[in-house]
Formats: sequence, structure tokens, C-alpha cells
Amino acid sequence: MTKRLLGLSLLAMFLLIGSAFAQVDVYYGGYFTGTVWHDTINGKDNANVNVPVYIIMDPTAYVADCHLPLGVSDTYFDAIPQSLCTFSYPFTAWDDASFLNAFETSPPNPPGWHSRSFLGFADLGGGSNPYLHFTEPTQILNFVVHTLPDPGGWTGNAFSGILQDGVSSTLGGPAMGDTLGGPGYPVTTHYAWFLFSANSAPTITCPTLPADFCGHAYSDYVFCVDDVDGNMITVTSSHGTVVTVTNEPGHWCGYLDFCGVALNNVNIVIDAYDGTDHASCTIAGFSTNGLIGKMVADMPDSFPIWPGYSAWMPVTLDGGCTCIGGFEFTIVYDPSVLQILDVR
Repeated sequence: MTKRLLGLSLLAMFLLIGSAFAQVDVYYGGYFTGTVWHDTINGKDNANVNVPVYIIMDPTAYVADCHLPLGVSDTYFDAIPQSLCTFSYPFTAWDDASFLNAFETSPPNPPGWHSRSFLGFADLGGGSNPYLHFTEPTQILNFVVHTLPDPGGWTGNAFSGILQDGVSSTLGGPAMGDTLGGPGYPVTTHYAWFLFSANSAPTITCPTLPADFCGHAYSDYVFCVDDVDGNMITVTSSHGTVVTVTNEPGHWCGYLDFCGVALNNVNIVIDAYDGTDHASCTIAGFSTNGLIGKMVADMPDSFPIWPGYSAWMPVTLDGGCTCIGGFEFTIVYDPSVLQILDVR
């Protein structure tokens, strides 16, 4: 009996020690090839940049409480946009997982630093709330940071120490636990170098427009613009009206509307701007054939003219945007009072 109790006591002590010293490693930025970490973030100035977060855990580490705050240097960054940050499994199955609203300043962070936290809690006594447990490098989060404009000397250079552990005013630094009242797991964080590279211009391909729009809709000819840096895109055109369908960081789609526009063999230049660089394309020799729609006539209510004299009376015809094959315009007048001499 004594030997059995001693054996159970030693086993419990072994499990407790194993749990207390199980290691959790968190990697910010870069990417993995197998178990090899490539520790460089490629980013632009004045742009949103992804900072993927990977985790590697000892086999005995099973996490159900997670706090990961990312700190950014105010010299290089001005925001961690909450709405652009994302998380993946198992956090998508946890009862509570989110990037917190507060963009913490100093204090609690050191002077010249801000931070934003991710916080997750799995209710293991409730429904399906799987542990966070990955023994191979696995991406679990993606922070998005916004860089400041390059004051000179950044582009082409890599910097270390401009990302670090953030500090929450209520939660402190990074932490991992199992919700069972244990001491939690030691967390070691690793931060990639940040390489500022030159801004990439947007990419745009002009739409192929029909020779005659009759039987077509302008919205049938949507074209898109992409920006690999994730910048917002502004699109303008030398002719027609630009109608936006989709406008999100790094991706814009829309079409050209020529309602009420008469063009004959013109070159249409479409320009895309990402805040730093322009890209353009040209639609050559375009004419707005088949764009006349219903006719609306506008004539003056009164027209002063002396008997026996002639004068021009203006008639304005306003074309809409519904295609028709032709039109007939009739003016009714009293021949005992007026005589039409010419129509131009």
C-alpha cells in the first residue's frame, strides 16, 4: 500500500513539473519552411503590412488561455488596425477570442511604443473548445501594422528591434495557461527583421469595351486594380464616370459609365493611384456608339418675334442612356401664325 501511494505521488509530481516547464515559442513575422524560420518581414513605407504569428509548443503544453500583445515602435509605425487583424483555428472555436479595442500607449508600454493585444479563452467545460496545441510551426494569428512614410534611409534596409512584446494595462505581457489553475507555460517570443522595400505600383488592365453598347450594360465591363502592398486605391478616368463596385485595401473593382457622354474616336486613359505610385492603361479610339436613349425636348414657353420677320427658336434634345435605333421629332404649330423655314 505504501509503495503504491509513493508511486502515485511521484507520478503527480512529474506531471506537475512537466506542465510547469513546457515551453511555448511564438514567432512574429517571416515564414516557415518545415521547421526553418525565415526571419524577415518585407514591407513598404506608408502601407499596411502583415505580421503572421506562428507557434511551436512542447508536446506537454495544452493552452486554453492566451494573451499575445504586439508592441510597435512609434518611430516606424502609427497603427495596428484592429479590423484588419485575423485569427484562425482553434481560436475560431473558442468561446472568447478577439483583438482588443485598446491601442495601448506609454505607459504601460515603454516610451515611444504602442501595442494591441489578442486575448482568447476556451471554456473547456462548455461546448467544443479545443486546446491550442501545435508541436509543429503553425500560424495562429495575423497582425496588420501600418508603417509611417519613409523620412529617408529606410527603403532597402532591414531593422531589428522595432517590434517587441507589448504590454496591456490590465493583462500585462504575453501569457499562456491551461485554465486549470496551474502556473502557466513559459512563453518565448521571437521577432523578425523588418525590411523596408520600395513601394510597388498598382497593376491595372483596361476593360475591352464593345464597339456598340446597345444590348449591353456598362456594369458588364467591370475591371479590377490590385496593389500587392495592400494600399487603398483611387481610380480616375479621362472620360466617362468611374463607378466603384469594390474598394478594399489592395483591391479595387469598378466600371466606366458613359451615360450622356458623346465621344468620337478618343483615347480613354484610366489611372490608378495607391498613395505613392500611379499605374495607367489606355483604351484607344473609343466612340460612344449606341448610347442615345429616349429623347427629352425642351422648348421655351414664349418666343418674341415681330410679324413678317424670321428668327431661330432653340429646341434642346436631351438623350438618356437606353439604346434605341432612331427617333422622330414632331413640332405642332399653327400655320396661320408661323411658317418653319429651316431646321438645323
